Amino acid sequence: MDTASVARASVLHDQSAWRDLNRWRRRVISDAGPKQSTMRLLLLVLATHSDANLVCYPSERTLAAETALTVRSVRTHLKAAECDGWISRTPAAFKRGRWWHTVYLLTNPAISREESRSAHQSAHERNDVPSREEPRSH
Repeated sequence: MDTASVARASVLHDQSAWRDLNRWRRRVISDAGPKQSTMRLLLLVLATHSDANLVCYPSERTLAAETALTVRSVRTHLKAAECDGWISRTPAAFKRGRWWHTVYLLTNPAISREESRSAHQSAHERNDVPSREEPRSH
């Protein structure tokens, strides 16, 4: 591949990634988005920190300041957003005996549920999980 082809491929990848971020934002504000306005606000503010790969790492204090919420409320809504499949959180940078910050990945709840369902189904196919119809052995 020549340099121009690599540059074009990179630009197309970046455009596609930014489209994914815009799709995620539109989904948050659609009827399929969170029902709570506070969670919607928090997710949209989180998205302002995101890169094209749907990854960001603002502090809870920063999110609180930008949403006019308390840090405790931010934590509560982040936990709910994670449970609903809108984000996944990973602690990062262990310093002085504690996790220093959190990395957020913006996820699509419908896709998360489908992946979960798919993983569960493939486990059944491999017989890793007993079927509900099988009698229990005592």
